[in-house]
Amino acid sequence: MMTAGSPTEPSLTDDQTLLQLRHTDDVVSALAAGGSAEGTGSPDSFTASRVGDPHGGIQDLKLQTHGLETYVATAEMVDASDDPRAEAVDEYWEELGEAVEVERIEFHAERAG
Repeated sequence: MMTAGSPTEPSLTDDQTLLQLRHTDDVVSALAAGGSAEGTGSPDSFTASRVGDPHGGIQDLKLQTHGLETYVATAEMVDASDDPRAEAVDEYWEELGEAVEVERIEFHAERAG
């Protein structure tokens, strides 16, 4: 599972890998309050974080650090890194690219009444 700027941290089992992208100055991501103290998911799970916008200013009111473009830039940094965990993610994407079948689950909730 991969999240970008999520205000929550999912609880995963040991056979599921969680890659989280967070900006330390993203107010939405900050709602996760640092996530789970013990972590979640497999030992290969990790969180990549950085300051999304090091320059304070009026743009902060637009929540730019929570924007897609900023998280795409962070994902590109992770992808370009030589961190073994990031390289393992590349191998996983390659494996998925050869999959015959992929299962996904989407949830949608609405408040009734």
